[in-house]
Amino acid sequence: GRSGRVRIVPNGVDLERFTPAPEPPARRILFIGSFNHFPNIEAFRFFRDEVWPLVRSRVPDAEWTVVAGRDHRLYWRQFTGADLETGDSVRVHDFVRDVRPLYAEANLVVVPTLVSAGTNLKVLEAMAMERAVVSTACGCAGLGLEHGRSVWIADSASDFAAGVEGLLLDPEARSRLARAARRLASEQYD
Repeated sequence: GRSGRVRIVPNGVDLERFTPAPEPPARRILFIGSFNHFPNIEAFRFFRDEVWPLVRSRVPDAEWTVVAGRDHRLYWRQFTGADLETGDSVRVHDFVRDVRPLYAEANLVVVPTLVSAGTNLKVLEAMAMERAVVSTACGCAGLGLEHGRSVWIADSASDFAAGVEGLLLDPEARSRLARAARRLASEQYD
């Protein structure tokens, strides 16, 4: 048979498009995950039901922004059989053409993915925008990130909440993680 040529194109992020922006003086968390992909619904549900109440009890002024994608209420109902409920201090966006302003206004990006669904390019975007990330192990797998150095990795609800809380309340630690992640993005994922 013909010997086919295989080229592997590594994941990357446009570092000229996703550039660091100064953080606002707030405690805003960002989650980006289209609900037409079931793992994102599971991730959202895990964060909303198990992590967010813990975070809010310790950081009452925390706010959470979700980009759930086009027709997210429809997909939510399809997958869960219920209406989408969020409570106060949570903003849910439909499709967003340009997510950069949302990264810019965020202080922390969460990736509460419970099942691996390939490389999470949202993590690369957050890294490029110099935002600290709290992720499950499978949410940032394969990107060469190190817990406590370039990302905060937590898999249980209580550990995840503790990571979010700790980073929201410690701008210096947040900035350290974010800068290390941005460096990694520019060295390996440009």
